[in-house]
Amino acid sequence: MNKEEGQSPPEHVPSSPAHSGGWSAVDQTGRVQSFVRCLDGISAFQKARSLKLWTFSLLDPAPGRRLLDVGCGPGDDARTLAGMVGPEGLVVGIDSSEGMIAEARKRTADDLPLELRVGDAQALDFGDDSFDGCRADRVLQHLADPGAALREMARVTRPGGRVVVVDPDWDTLLVDHDDRAVTRRILQHESDTHQNGWSGRRLYALLRDAGLEEVGVEADTWSTNDIAVLKATFNYVSMVEEAVGANVVSRGEGARWLVHLEERVAAGRFYGALTLFIGWGCRPEVEKGVAS
Repeated sequence: MNKEEGQSPPEHVPSSPAHSGGWSAVDQTGRVQSFVRCLDGISAFQKARSLKLWTFSLLDPAPGRRLLDVGCGPGDDARTLAGMVGPEGLVVGIDSSEGMIAEARKRTADDLPLELRVGDAQALDFGDDSFDGCRADRVLQHLADPGAALREMARVTRPGGRVVVVDPDWDTLLVDHDDRAVTRRILQHESDTHQNGWSGRRLYALLRDAGLEEVGVEADTWSTNDIAVLKATFNYVSMVEEAVGANVVSRGEGARWLVHLEERVAAGRFYGALTLFIGWGCRPEVEKGVAS
């Protein structure tokens, strides 16, 4: 191996605590707090906060309503919604990770109308018509069958209630870099490490397939010149390491790519973006094929 091929990435960039593949099995990684910190970092991003408020408004969380937050993580969004529905309402947050639910319970006051439990988005443990509305924020991308999850969310939502989902499309991830060919290979591999890297663009069809009506989808691009935001959403060093491990790029190509990226950061020339899609639909008042 020549000197260039053996070049290491910049040492001051930490290795990834939680890369894309681990989100499907958080507890099995033994690094739950790393995932929690990642979610906390994303929630601190202004664009993320604005997007969350939009999803809340689509649910119309009036006092007394019952709402389900699928993939609630440490429960921040579920707690906000619980404050909106008030003591006469109820919010239920579920997550596949016992560690996430434990963290959510630690963060939740006893008097909040919020129930937290471990659950499977693709097989919800609730009866039909149990909630006035359901939401899932950046969850479908990590599921083996996102269509099943949406069908379940539609099932447990009452007629007239709304299902709201947010998911990125990882093929829209862009990083400004001089090496176009290597950048394309690295970013394409990043998209392919997700179970459903195209979940964002598929929302319209998935919502329609779940039997929902009045379906709408809007795009929201998160762009930044702050490298800390890129680190909060995913770690680019780990992204390159995985691409190298999969023989998508050589070790030398990956190292050079990282060095150039760091040079851009130091010169104040970094820029990156990712587009997320917000989708919603209403459970029909009268199911198709059922006489009124």
